[in-house]
Amino acid sequence: MNRTRGIGLCISLLGVISACSAVPEDKTSGRCTLSCNNTRVSGAEFAVEPMTATPLALHCEANFGNAISAATPAPIQVRFRLVELIPPFGTSIGAAPAAGGAAPAAGGAAPAAGGGSTTDTPLLTKRPVSGVGFEPELHGLVSIENSAAEFKPTPTTVSSAKFAGIVTPAAEWCSDTCGVITYEFWPKCINTNSNSISAGVAVHGVGVSPPIQLNLTNP
Repeated sequence: MNRTRGIGLCISLLGVISACSAVPEDKTSGRCTLSCNNTRVSGAEFAVEPMTATPLALHCEANFGNAISAATPAPIQVRFRLVELIPPFGTSIGAAPAAGGAAPAAGGAAPAAGGGSTTDTPLLTKRPVSGVGFEPELHGLVSIENSAAEFKPTPTTVSSAKFAGIVTPAAEWCSDTCGVITYEFWPKCINTNSNSISAGVAVHGVGVSPPIQLNLTNP
């Protein structure tokens, strides 16, 4: 090899290597960021799962207002994770076993019905997906008065019942760079009975997530 070309190649390789830092870049500082400017829909191979522990048990304040008894009254935040399910190399999600599976050794166990393997399904890799839109899914008594202003044509009404109690603006209804879906809502404290609220998310292509249960009790 020409010596000049060899030196130039080494310099180029060093430039490529130095561009890949082991330390997170200053621009993101290793944090999850949210940008819903180019929201997209999910695919059938995606899944959404709750991150907030369920059920949640909270107490209303003695005056039965809309606030939860905490140091600073605030809405409830729920979090979910959106992931793409990636099967092991050479397989596909939901693939049927090969027809006519191998016959068992003499005296061995019979194969599972359909000729498939008797082993467990290989674990799927879960890769976080960002920028996918969602809609909050709430069932239960919530505070209309504390809903986000964009959903309230008047102080005591909402443009649609599905937006009642939602505090997070629609411009933030997407998964962040870590695949995390977050929204806040304001439950309703009532002075006669306890109140249970089911909080989930609806993601096109996936469906409705398993819900997070919130149980409010009176003091």
